[in-house]
Amino acid sequence: MVPVPPTRKRLITLSPFILPGQSSEGRKPFYVNLSAQNQSFKFKQLHLLLRTPAARENVVQYWREKIFNALTLFFLVIGTIILIPTVLAAFEKGYWGVIVLELAAYLTVLCIFLMQQVFFGIRTWAFFLILYLLGAGVEIMLGPYGSGLICLFMIPILAAILHGLRSAVLTIVLNTLAFIAMGILLGQNLLTDSKLMIYDLAGWAIVSINFTCVSTVITLSVAMIVHRIELGLLREKEVMAQKHAETEKLRKVNAELDRFVYSASHDLRAPLTSLQGLINIYHLEKSEPQREEILKMMGQRVDKMNGFISQIIDYSWNSRVEVYSEEVDFHSLITGVLDNLQFDEGYKETNVQTVIQGAASFYSDEKRIWLIINNLLSNCFKYRNPYSRSSVWIEIEKMDAEVRIRVKDNGLGIREQHLPHVTKMFYRATEKNVGSGLGLFIVKETADTLQGRIGITSEVNQGNTVKLTLPNLALTSIAGD
Repeated sequence: MVPVPPTRKRLITLSPFILPGQSSEGRKPFYVNLSAQNQSFKFKQLHLLLRTPAARENVVQYWREKIFNALTLFFLVIGTIILIPTVLAAFEKGYWGVIVLELAAYLTVLCIFLMQQVFFGIRTWAFFLILYLLGAGVEIMLGPYGSGLICLFMIPILAAILHGLRSAVLTIVLNTLAFIAMGILLGQNLLTDSKLMIYDLAGWAIVSINFTCVSTVITLSVAMIVHRIELGLLREKEVMAQKHAETEKLRKVNAELDRFVYSASHDLRAPLTSLQGLINIYHLEKSEPQREEILKMMGQRVDKMNGFISQIIDYSWNSRVEVYSEEVDFHSLITGVLDNLQFDEGYKETNVQTVIQGAASFYSDEKRIWLIINNLLSNCFKYRNPYSRSSVWIEIEKMDAEVRIRVKDNGLGIREQHLPHVTKMFYRATEKNVGSGLGLFIVKETADTLQGRIGITSEVNQGNTVKLTLPNLALTSIAGD
């Protein structure tokens, strides 16, 4: 198992990337500076930004609650200042109803402010209700000499800000019904002790119509402005989510590059050092049989290095080349993979059985599927059990929407504690140092590129089972045009 690289304060990882949609020919790659120090600073900045309301699950609701809490606090501060002189003036005039309404309104708003854990809709509509009672009551008792119309005028505007256009329209309708009700009371002469009696029915109708028209125009304007602001906040949330996803992607790339630089240098240097030692021994050795054996060992070191470099190229190809959809012929694909692996160690000692079911046409990136199966079978050969007859079973089930691939062997198997990590870059789950630790990592990354799913089960000395599910790209849109 390759050791984890030690933490370093400074890491230069300046690496080329091809922009999406660009081919690698005829275009200059751009470079991303992924130095750990700079990225750490930028990640902290972005983390602070993501703590803002725009990154929360419901940014609009967050701001509405903030506005409402500020509004109730404002009412309490203003109410505390004007409540005492207002109550004293009403007491001198004998307006007991005004005193009761204002005290009830103040206490209700105080309770609403203190009970912030209560559902937002209940708190706001309780606030609107007390404003309705205060506005209608003061208007009936004091008429044009009170602030009843101001309260009624505020309700639709606050509803537009706190709940949106529908609630604003509803409060305008309720205001209209309140004016109609007061007009009926005036027409029936049931408000004999009210200052509202200075209006006749026609005068009240004019006041009501003018009030309703002005209130409707202003409320709808506020509702439209609030709606535009909400859309802006939602767009900001989407942008922040996109930036967060891009940052996580860069973080992953940086971690992979860090591990790659450390592990790749280790894995490339080991066979080179061994090869250099074998060359020195070859020059000193006089016996021809021994020299032949040394040449064989040198060839093994070169093959190991070549295989490692080939896997690095495969990973790079998968990460930068767009998905190309074509009909996949699994019979010829499996045959091509086995032909490619026929000279690998363990191939001749392993019995490979293939079963392909289903008549549905399956479209995907054939080269990427070839890469997946090639790495899986290569692992089966490398980690076969030397104490039993080695076998590999390949089962492919084609359906309309997807294909299910199952590769099972009776090899060495993987210990349970290693299973969650075997798809990580350069992770080796066995002490049998024949692999690069890239095989299952490439399988997982390639499956992710095809929007597939992978599952791995294993039992020590019984073998591994890898299950893959890949979507039919004829039914999806991830493939490039």
